[in-house]
Amino acid sequence: MTAKLTNKITLHARGGKKLMSELLTETRKYIEQAEHTDVESLRQFLLTNPERPLIAMGHGGAHSSASYAALLYGTNCSLGRVVTPYQANSLSDATLRNSKLLLVSTSLKNQDAVYIANRMTRVNPEHSCALTMSHDENTVMKRMQKSNPNSVISHPFDRANGFISVNGTFAYFSLLYKAFTGDADFSRKLALSSASADNYTYRCVDGITTPPDLSTITQFTVLYGSYGEPVAHKMESNMTEAGLASCVISDFRDECHGRFLSLSNFISSPKHPQTDCALVLLVTPREETVCRNLLNRLPGHLPVIIIRTDIDTPLGSIDLLYKMSMFTSDFGEQYRHSNPNDPNNLGGIDKRLFRDHVSFREDFNQYGPLKLLYV
Repeated sequence: MTAKLTNKITLHARGGKKLMSELLTETRKYIEQAEHTDVESLRQFLLTNPERPLIAMGHGGAHSSASYAALLYGTNCSLGRVVTPYQANSLSDATLRNSKLLLVSTSLKNQDAVYIANRMTRVNPEHSCALTMSHDENTVMKRMQKSNPNSVISHPFDRANGFISVNGTFAYFSLLYKAFTGDADFSRKLALSSASADNYTYRCVDGITTPPDLSTITQFTVLYGSYGEPVAHKMESNMTEAGLASCVISDFRDECHGRFLSLSNFISSPKHPQTDCALVLLVTPREETVCRNLLNRLPGHLPVIIIRTDIDTPLGSIDLLYKMSMFTSDFGEQYRHSNPNDPNNLGGIDKRLFRDHVSFREDFNQYGPLKLLYV
């Protein structure tokens, strides 16, 4: 890192919630717990009937875990697609019936998760699975298990309460990694360094120009390929849900197709005396050449954060996830003076209003899935 901290303050956890940086010191513990967990039921669900496409669902932080499942399914079996439970309402019963359905939900209590779980039970119980971390069975889980005893897989993990999912995401990624690969000795292959310099690099493209202080960056463009895709989803979720910065993601090809204009205009706009936009590259060995060619063609004064893994296997996603989380933690705590695990809410918008009074269930019940024709 070449940028210096400005007005650095000492953060304290609010409301009893740990700092994100503290949670990350416990990451190895959660990965090791998943490493020693019996995932045979999950493995059987994922690898049996591999010709069926997989629809993986999750909202918020769980969306990235569902994305990881869809990615690994696509590399090992057949088509994998990730959607939110709300997006699943656009899928027809026939589509759900002809697929395998994986719902990642920590508690299966949110109204959209309840909706899709009930629909899974009604339409395709034989090929449905809810992956949870709940210690207790609720009514929805019991209903799913009544239709198919193997449709709920619960691996309880004791996690610190927080606004965004930190260690829970590492647990889900690790459970899915082990289920797909059969690798039961992977935690030691991850460095999980606490030093920022070991996890990411912040500089200008030319490596000479001094980058702006990270506290001035309010927008991130995140580029990914291969094993970086679920990590890009998680970074967007972290930055947005913690209110740290706006964040858009795309794969390397889409950026080169035309999305580069966003970077171009923001780093040269007369309304912005100094850029407030930075590029984030999630790099595995597969993207090395693409990234090198891309950087060679970008303006030298463009700020860039490079998050890189040397691992060219599905474990690379977990390595990138940790390094990206370290960047999120640093950016929030040191430069935004906000704990991503318990973020600032300067506008005072009450989360309970959305949770309790925006009724998605009415939408689901009134309209149902999309149809080509009404009869």
